[in-house]
Amino acid sequence: MACDDLLSGDQVVPPVATDATGQAVATPRLFLPECDLIISVRIEHTVANPVSVGIYEGAPGENGPLLIDLGDPTSPVEYDMTETELALFVEGQQYYYLITSTEHPDGEIRGVVCEAAEGEGEGEGEGEGEGEGEGEGEGEGEGEGEGEGEGEGEGEGEGEGEGEGEGEGEGEGEFHSADQNEDNRINLSELLRVIQFYNSGGYHCADPPDATEDGYVPGQNPAQQDCTPHASDYNPQNWVISLSELLRVIQFYNAGGYYACPGEGTEDGFCVGFPE
Repeated sequence: MACDDLLSGDQVVPPVATDATGQAVATPRLFLPECDLIISVRIEHTVANPVSVGIYEGAPGENGPLLIDLGDPTSPVEYDMTETELALFVEGQQYYYLITSTEHPDGEIRGVVCEAAEGEGEGEGEGEGEGEGEGEGEGEGEGEGEGEGEGEGEGEGEGEGEGEGEGEGEGEGEFHSADQNEDNRINLSELLRVIQFYNSGGYHCADPPDATEDGYVPGQNPAQQDCTPHASDYNPQNWVISLSELLRVIQFYNAGGYYACPGEGTEDGFCVGFPE
């Protein structure tokens, strides 16, 4: 499941009268055995004389600083964001794509990064979700299969109580739903499981609950949404894991740890690092 966004002149601040448009697609890819996770960005646009293209900090209607220069602005723009660059993204902050041109040096077209992430995939069938992350990149399908196999083969009832208790709504539980062994770390197989939900366009409750180790099943199924939602599903809570929500779990994975901090104002109720 990719994040698909439209760029136009009316989103530039102030708006620009131009016929140019663009489309940006961001896709997560995990490469094994090195465990390198990147976000591949591809932008196709019709700007006549592009000068620069980048990702900036800022909400709609606001201008902000450049976060990542995406290189050659000629269409199609193709750029792979590394884990180091992904770490620059801050929870709760909004970002936008901006393409400048010789005619419009302050920006000719602009678009919100992952504006459609929350709604994407809601119409996709459950059957697609049951597969293991249908081939989003070299090694990704392989990695997701590995992660799920490990989880389901190790005594399935063991992790089930965790799935329901930990996700007790935005940080109320001591452990994150993805942290199946409750060690305040997100390991590779646990990260792969969340990536699987992302690639499947959603998730739902396992029936019976101990049918899977974490209590969830990939894919949309509105008839099975009566359990506690996954702790990664919070902005908004809609039984879909968006790109920004996935990036939050990746942040825990990269940092080597996390802890519950419901009183510290984070959107998901968790903080990066280890409790003191």
